[in-house]
Amino acid sequence: QFAKAFGLWRYGYHMQDKLQKLLNKANNLYASGHLRESIELYDEILKINSDIPAPWYNKALVLYDFGRYEEAISCCDKSIGIYPKHKGAWNCKGYSLAALFRYQEALKCYDQALKLDHNFKDAWYNKGFTLFALENYREAIKCYDEALRLNSRYKEAWNNKGGCLFN
Repeated sequence: QFAKAFGLWRYGYHMQDKLQKLLNKANNLYASGHLRESIELYDEILKINSDIPAPWYNKALVLYDFGRYEEAISCCDKSIGIYPKHKGAWNCKGYSLAALFRYQEALKCYDQALKLDHNFKDAWYNKGFTLFALENYREAIKCYDEALRLNSRYKEAWNNKGGCLFN
């Protein structure tokens, strides 16, 4: 019994190590701009184990970069389904929805990300960007101010806040 249990544990450990190495390689490919290769590796990882949120989320980022927003949203949903507290997946789903002009849905996603981490500057920025698109400049400025409170050198937030003030 012990030998069988130890063998199963060792197999599981080996698989986790293999998955982590593949995930690291896929992330490095993505970071270096090799999007197609990275998405192929994320797919390979998900064939081995689709119950891990990170490859779903990372695949969503690549799909967003390809302009495949509906697919990105689907991957975010899978990541969130596995780990509902994945603030990055909520944020990614938000800006994918915003890219499809589904602004109200996007705002709900940013609010969920901020509920999980009130100091998530990118969610504040993206919420501000979405409110800007809705021409709700006062609320957008509040979001940009939060992003700037968290990072005073956030150039995009300064730029967009200026756009709000201009309007």
